[in-house]
Amino acid sequence: MSAAAATAGPATAVDSAQRELAELARLTEALATAIESEDLDTADRLVHERDALIESARPRAHALAAAVRATPALGARLAAADARSRERASARVDAIRAELAGVAAGAEALRGYASGEGTSFAPGWIDLTE
Repeated sequence: MSAAAATAGPATAVDSAQRELAELARLTEALATAIESEDLDTADRLVHERDALIESARPRAHALAAAVRATPALGARLAAADARSRERASARVDAIRAELAGVAAGAEALRGYASGEGTSFAPGWIDLTE
């Protein structure tokens, strides 16, 4: 094996890993944007694409780590994209919880005004239309 061939192998593996990391960062950034815009169908698709990429890259974890060491900016981009998508997802979940709490409070209030027997008004309701 020539010296050029010996150096081409690892460099190619790092280049390939860098492309995978760049794609992972792109998907993660797109995921954060989809969550921000409340496009949950796109977010769901991106989560599945991202998971598939992570699973396919798992056997090459050492090459990916070498790629991050070789290009710290790429690692920082990926970390920032991941933090942003996690933050947006967490904020969206918190907003949904608040909305559900409001719905639950409204449902409880409506139960308090549920009609009594034979009338469309709740017990204790004063009908001022008479």
